[in-house]
Amino acid sequence: LGVMLLFSPLLLRYDLGLQLSFLATLGILLLVPYYEQIAPENGVLKKGGEVLFMTFAVELFVLPVILLVFHQFSPLIIVGNFLVLLVPFAMATAFLATLLFLVFPGPHIIFAWGAFGVLTLIVRGVEWLGTLTPLFRVDSFPFSALITWYILLAVLIFVLKRFLPFKSYE
Repeated sequence: LGVMLLFSPLLLRYDLGLQLSFLATLGILLLVPYYEQIAPENGVLKKGGEVLFMTFAVELFVLPVILLVFHQFSPLIIVGNFLVLLVPFAMATAFLATLLFLVFPGPHIIFAWGAFGVLTLIVRGVEWLGTLTPLFRVDSFPFSALITWYILLAVLIFVLKRFLPFKSYE
């Protein structure tokens, strides 16, 4: 990011994708370590909860910009995030299909159809979610509300650091 901004500092002002990616990453880095403090012991619940918590952290950080720019928001984005979690599975099965094709053509088609099925599920699911009406619309979201939101997030993080310090990964 630093190198990109070194060559084109206006990206930070005019590239919405960069802004949202930066904020999403910041939300993950600042809030997800606290999930370990409250995570259940069960492996499946822990991983599923981690995805939900991570999605929630991202949404906390990008929501004001989304409201400022698009004037709408749908909590169904969480469902979309779960669909995106299937992408590594599709990539792995496509990779296995390719390797199998190079070594032993024929049975590779099973993995290729598996990858195709998963990718179709992702695309159709995201398309369907895109047709739904956003649940929250705002006529205007003032810039002062955006600043207030981030000040409140900074206070939340300060309180978390003060009263619930997370364990270091050292």
